[in-house]
Amino acid sequence: MRKNKLAYWGIVLLLTAPLSAEAYWKTMFAYNDVEQIAMTDNRVFAVSDGALYSVDKQTEKIETYNAESGLHGSNIVRIYYDKVSDMLLIAYEDGKMDVLHNGYIEYVSGLYTKDIMATKTINNITVYNGRAYLAMDFGIVTFRLNKRELVDTYYIGNNATEVKVEDIVFQDDSIYAFTNSKMYKASLNSNLPDYRYWQIDSIGRIQRDTLKGVRYADENGDLWTAGGAEGIVRVDTIGNRNTYKPQGPLTNTPYDMTAAHGHLYVVSGGRWAVQYHKPGNMMVYDGTQWINISQAEIQQQTGNPAKDFMHVAVDPDDAMHYFVTSYGTGVYEFQGSRLLQQYMPWNSSLMTAVENNPKNYTRTSGGVFDKQGNLWLMNSNTATNQLQCRSANGEWTGITLSLDGRLPYYDTTGDLVLDRRNGNRKWILLPRKGAGLVLLDDKGTLSAADDRTIYRPMLHEANGTQIDLTTIGLYKCIQDGGGNIWLGTQNGVLIVPSTEDFFESDLCKRIDIQDDNGEQPFLSNEVYAIDFDDSGRAWIGTTTVGVYVLSADCQTIEAHYTTDNSPMPSNYVMSLAWDAANQVMYIGTSKGIVCCSDDATALNDNTYDDADTPDYGSMQQWKLHYSYAQMEEVAYSATEVYGLANGALFSLNKKDETTTLWNKATGLNGSDILHISYDNATKQLIICYADGRIDLLSDDGVITQMPDLYQKSATIPVTVNDIFVGDDRTYLAMPFGIVAINTKKAEVIDTYYIGDSAQAVNVQRLALLGDTLYALSKEALYAASVNDNIVDYSFWKQLPLPNGKTVSNIQIANDALYALQDSVLYKRQNVGWQRVENASSLYWIIGYANHLLANQKGQGIIEIGTDQIRNLGNYSINDIQYDASAGCYWMAAPNYGIARLNAEGNLQTFPPNGPANNIGYRIKYTGDQIFAVSGGRWAVQSSRDGTFSIYNGSDWRKISSGTTRNQLKLYAYPRDVVSVCADPKDNKHFFVALYGMGVIEYRNDVAVAHYGVNNSSLRAAAENNPNYYTRTEGVMIDETGNLWVLNTGQNAHPVNIMTPQGQWFGLDMYSNGQAIRFETPWEITVDNRNSRRKWMIDQRKLTGVILLDDGGTPTSRNDDKCIKRSTFVDGDNIQLTPAEIYCLAQDLNGDIWLGTPSGIIVIPSTVDFFTSNQCTRIKIPRNDGTNLADYLLGTEQINAIVVDGANRKWIGTETSGIYLMSADGLTTLAHFTTENSVLPSNSILSIAINSNTGEVFVGTGKGIASYKSDASAPQEDFSGAYAYPNPVRPHYEGVISITGLMENTTVNIVDAGGNLVCKTKSNGGTAVWDGKDFKGKRVSSGVYSALCNAAGKNHTVVKILVMN
Repeated sequence: MRKNKLAYWGIVLLLTAPLSAEAYWKTMFAYNDVEQIAMTDNRVFAVSDGALYSVDKQTEKIETYNAESGLHGSNIVRIYYDKVSDMLLIAYEDGKMDVLHNGYIEYVSGLYTKDIMATKTINNITVYNGRAYLAMDFGIVTFRLNKRELVDTYYIGNNATEVKVEDIVFQDDSIYAFTNSKMYKASLNSNLPDYRYWQIDSIGRIQRDTLKGVRYADENGDLWTAGGAEGIVRVDTIGNRNTYKPQGPLTNTPYDMTAAHGHLYVVSGGRWAVQYHKPGNMMVYDGTQWINISQAEIQQQTGNPAKDFMHVAVDPDDAMHYFVTSYGTGVYEFQGSRLLQQYMPWNSSLMTAVENNPKNYTRTSGGVFDKQGNLWLMNSNTATNQLQCRSANGEWTGITLSLDGRLPYYDTTGDLVLDRRNGNRKWILLPRKGAGLVLLDDKGTLSAADDRTIYRPMLHEANGTQIDLTTIGLYKCIQDGGGNIWLGTQNGVLIVPSTEDFFESDLCKRIDIQDDNGEQPFLSNEVYAIDFDDSGRAWIGTTTVGVYVLSADCQTIEAHYTTDNSPMPSNYVMSLAWDAANQVMYIGTSKGIVCCSDDATALNDNTYDDADTPDYGSMQQWKLHYSYAQMEEVAYSATEVYGLANGALFSLNKKDETTTLWNKATGLNGSDILHISYDNATKQLIICYADGRIDLLSDDGVITQMPDLYQKSATIPVTVNDIFVGDDRTYLAMPFGIVAINTKKAEVIDTYYIGDSAQAVNVQRLALLGDTLYALSKEALYAASVNDNIVDYSFWKQLPLPNGKTVSNIQIANDALYALQDSVLYKRQNVGWQRVENASSLYWIIGYANHLLANQKGQGIIEIGTDQIRNLGNYSINDIQYDASAGCYWMAAPNYGIARLNAEGNLQTFPPNGPANNIGYRIKYTGDQIFAVSGGRWAVQSSRDGTFSIYNGSDWRKISSGTTRNQLKLYAYPRDVVSVCADPKDNKHFFVALYGMGVIEYRNDVAVAHYGVNNSSLRAAAENNPNYYTRTEGVMIDETGNLWVLNTGQNAHPVNIMTPQGQWFGLDMYSNGQAIRFETPWEITVDNRNSRRKWMIDQRKLTGVILLDDGGTPTSRNDDKCIKRSTFVDGDNIQLTPAEIYCLAQDLNGDIWLGTPSGIIVIPSTVDFFTSNQCTRIKIPRNDGTNLADYLLGTEQINAIVVDGANRKWIGTETSGIYLMSADGLTTLAHFTTENSVLPSNSILSIAINSNTGEVFVGTGKGIASYKSDASAPQEDFSGAYAYPNPVRPHYEGVISITGLMENTTVNIVDAGGNLVCKTKSNGGTAVWDGKDFKGKRVSSGVYSALCNAAGKNHTVVKILVMN
């Protein structure tokens, strides 16, 4: 599967045209005119010729951005970076906008779709106080950054007239708008949309920021400048000058292109009535690199500027030997990038159009080699020698073309085509002034004496229609594989059939087929370019509506590519070139070149095949671990079946039955999915999220986001209740009415408020029967004809309900409307309702074509037809769809995933792998495995199912509460599992603590014992109900094999120990003579400096930290030492008494970190906790000149803290995601949220780290995620040191990890010659290398040695094979 993640480090976006099954694209833009830049903390972005690229300030790596990487427009006119919000605003010529934030690109359509007559080009951007102020041709538009939405429009001219604003400046409490000659001013405290508050001010009193977008200084003092043709220019503090721009062609105006030998040859000239005097630039693309020859380079050799290059003729025997015709400066011969010769009248038979100025008026065009190696071309504006031939031996011959003895004047010549059936025949196009088509038969000689020539200015269709070629522009002449001559004209396409003898017949034909809109594109559109692929399909390039792909028989439009459905930067197509060697069609538009292929492998340096997709490895990458147990909905396409479970999406391939998981880590733009539905018309799955986001997932794996509803979430409820896919639009049932969307264009098209006087109605269900759209709310049923203006509420009518009572669902089947009311089915007949016989006790109904499916109590799934009811089987499912093409039913089966029921009644299930549920209440790494339990408890028990999950590094397995109950013959299903621990000597032996049902012991995943009040020292919090109130927590096995269990209750022993022999001991603890009991205990942490000491916390009510020293005799309290502290004093002598303590962690220095409602408290290892309540709070300096500081996360509730192998702290908060802090807590190394990562929620419940691999697991209430950190636990020696991946393959772009290292290992990477290429240091037990040298360049292929040195004499060498 191909997937798309919208990120700025170079991601593939496949855009599929509506008429093409699959197409693969690549863009090739010029970057030689950098007009503006924007600087972020890490990168400098630049706009050149409407295209965007950036350079990394540290590594100097250059990245390009386009539709392939997620942009939603072309021809960028303005970029602006706002440091406060960390957003890059990207504005396009047509008003579209993108926002690049945290690596994701979000499309903003508000201005583009805004109904205004004025142009929507953004002239400038200024950000002030969280809003972007857009300088427009008509005034000012404001844009709220955090909501990605337009706010206001200011028409600031007198009487609210339009004023072209060029820039905006803020000073004091005023806003200033600059026009070409005036400056307008208004107070920020006034009503800015009211023009009366805007006044013309004295120009020059306030200065514009002339350096905005042109020059910036970075934090090191380096100066970055928009350098025009040089690209981005960087001048460091000592004067060193560097330039940065991507590799590409010289210009974005490919007037003509030729493909040969697997190369593309491009010229950027042109002419019509007169010469254009465009620079003569020559560009050659070899499939990976561009060879560019500029006008200046050519002039250095010839002494004269080359102009108006027309066409390239490539030597059939040598890809690097080619000739270029020009409309003014003769013919140029090249060998590679070297100019061999310029041919003019004085060294060839060429003629000049102006006798006294041949240097500028030797006009040539065309250019083609014949099979004998002779070069043929046309010479314009001459009365003689119009056809030129340069023989293989280098001799030139001019041939005068006569017509019946006359010598016509060939004013403007165009394409020259050698007939593929008869090489003696040449087709010559005359584009204008005497326009027409000429056919020459030279009889195989260079003598004009035996020539036969015909010139036709008029052609006729078979129906007698006359076509006057002299009145329409002729732009292209090309011959297809069957010998037909195709002409691209001002009025479509003309074809001269190969079955006709052009010398005797003027018959032609036209292509009159219709497109999807009922139009005939080949009869009216201006056509500049035509070419044919190896399948014989015609690619036809227009000047206004992009490219059409026509079937070989000219009967079907197979594809239509435009800027809306492809990476094409413009719909103005100048040229086309089919590269048969690489099976690629190059499309030259007025704003740059793209190429397209039906074969992904054809785009060899940027293929989208999985084998060649850049591999970033797992290090520093996120992964989601969703549960797929609670199946909710199912949908299917021709190739895939989609399942929605627990708010997560997966798909099943019908052919190979493989499963693909779809989430934010694999390209989706949200989490917590509510509904899915498949649109057959556009071949896309519609995905609706709880927060109003919508994604469209195509059959090819392309993900298109629709942010429109999400952006309105602050003003309207955006939860989608139901999806109904119609013929030309999809309807969404919303809490306020109905929203109609166009999935083809990925945009909202209408909103219907259907209540009286346009009041909001909470629409629950939708159905469409014929032209009637039905909308069901909780109280009423509404209906309207889609042929009416249903935006007008008056067209909506309320319909009577069965028995006048509310119904829960409506569905369409058997050409009728059905309603479910109180589990009974009704069918609408005419204007009334009729109860359906034998259709009661129904849980749900689902309609399709000729049948209605229902889930009936005691019967399972039934199929209700027009005259019978058929039982499909007694299955417990939540959704079902009938797939006529496959002849089966697809079902959403809880705990079994997608289920397939075939015609024979056989059932097969496809459950995806994942944890039991999405509640990551407590995650723990123990016994080299990750355990995930759903809890939970706080003041009371949560009564959650006691199924829990175990992850072995690749797969999840579930320990079912039902299975546990059966194995132990328990009185009830286990519930509220809160803690787990594995035996250090046998990880298949583990215990779980339940907050209400005691402790359960497992061996090999089988429950072998249950411990409660009757067979242990445990006690119940409610002594009269011990079965459900034996509350245990914090299970732990110590170094001698004793099981420790915390127990809460008035008469409970706070600590309970079971020896390896199975003997239980209840231990009481005392602090300063006071008995300690637990209200809400948490885990036990064994002190990493003294294993006799155990740290515990009571989280609430009896809040405090307990330290127990068991004296080395855990089962006896005679030598115990214990203290509990609820109040602490920090370094400023401030007394702290936290109301709750949520978590405790000990770092590698021995410091104890506590998570509280207001940040973090640290108990230093230097403090004797038994005698002192001293603590510290980490202060983060503001660095704003005030000498003030803030407490580390002082405003955050801290739910989880874990310490990695580098002593860094991973801190989980209640509302703000995860912070990764440096070892001392002073530096934020990373901050992960739902906005910049795949985290399902910003409310973090738990965190655990696999100390061997460094993988960080994060539990939230909406799912579990993991992050492959670059730190692991340090090892005692180097015996297990290794590198991965190894070998490093060509398409791997992630970091290379050297792991199994000792603490503070220095790693030197050297090549085979012993040259140092990188030096790094381990984070705990892991060091990483990005595969680059000190200059930031990827190292070449070879074997590299990682020389690992730790303290003392410990060292080892790890070999790494790099393959590029």
